[in-house]
Amino acid sequence: MSISSASDALPSDHASTTGGQALRSFAKSGISSCPVFDGKVYQGFVDCFDILRALLSLVDIRSLTEENREYKLRVAGLQLEHQPLRSLNISQDGALIYKADLQSTLHDVVLYGFLQPDSAGCLQVVHRVGVFDAEDDGSDDDMTAGEPDSLQGINISAIVSQSDVVAFLHKHVQQLGPLADASLAQLGLADKAVVCVPGEMSAIHAFASMAANKVSCVGVISHAHGGGLVGSLSSSDLAGLLPEHFVSLADPVLQYLTARASASRQQHQQQQQQAVGSAHAWGLKGAEGLKPPPLVSVTPHSSLRQLLALLAVHRLHRLHVLDERSRPVGIVTATDLLRLIVGPSELLEACGPDVDLETEVEALSPADPPDCGMGMDEGAELIEPRRGLMGVPSSQALLDAVV
Repeated sequence: MSISSASDALPSDHASTTGGQALRSFAKSGISSCPVFDGKVYQGFVDCFDILRALLSLVDIRSLTEENREYKLRVAGLQLEHQPLRSLNISQDGALIYKADLQSTLHDVVLYGFLQPDSAGCLQVVHRVGVFDAEDDGSDDDMTAGEPDSLQGINISAIVSQSDVVAFLHKHVQQLGPLADASLAQLGLADKAVVCVPGEMSAIHAFASMAANKVSCVGVISHAHGGGLVGSLSSSDLAGLLPEHFVSLADPVLQYLTARASASRQQHQQQQQQAVGSAHAWGLKGAEGLKPPPLVSVTPHSSLRQLLALLAVHRLHRLHVLDERSRPVGIVTATDLLRLIVGPSELLEACGPDVDLETEVEALSPADPPDCGMGMDEGAELIEPRRGLMGVPSSQALLDAVV
């Protein structure tokens, strides 16, 4: 999974790159995040959520009306076009692992990379781990996955995401043993709180709801379908949208997702010079070719094996859990799966005895089974999380699988 094309698309001084240039790099390379360097000093990763936060800071959500929101979004797009990344408050949603340490187990990379505890013992979940080489690697320090305070003169040669780990687990699902055929209800993954918005809400307000609730995704529901789920919106749905087309965010969120999905299916890569509305913003002419985005979901009865297959095949980061009326009753993310595979006891050991895992990582105790109303048969046992596959292969095996 080389990132050279993404890095080459940015100026050598990444920190001076503007938000508009970053979005164009994302669109050109088909990515949603990229490492940022200030000179030779690694600064972190910029991703679509950083761009979203910057956009929301330029738009006063409470002041938006149906009459002015297109104008304000167009102005915000012009401002973001010239705003340098160093002023965007880049998140630290990324960790680093030294290439020489790739023989450490995948379990260790997940535990101390993706689910790394900070100095206070709290989990700082990240969604990507960069593999780097140093110009001067003569140090004998035992570097493991994590995020150094400052790294100079390094070269990030590959990026492994949570989705790569999920795809790896799917490929080796047989090594998970009985855990693979346990239902989501048995695993305690069927009833996580879901943030939803109506399909009639504007896309910019839906994105604002996502940021306000500090979640990476919101479900889109339709009152015409009895509150059933009709779509899913995440920060990565900004990928491919350029600042001059931010006006499309004034459209209803379901219309925005429909135009985006239709443009993707028709492989429209170039944005039109004159854009009005989400259909034009995604390179579509009028309403022809518009089709609702495909809805992929699971139920409380779905097995872990089925969940991994859907996430891997459709290249998704999360799936909503629906009841028999297609109403969202839960959501399962790649982070939830990593926590499950690692196990609560491992997280507790890494974070220290004073950490409340119920609060920090939403881990469920085997003695506290989920509500039977979520689809779990009465009397069924909650499957205890176990390490399974995670302690077996080295990180190099995963890297070989995704490069």
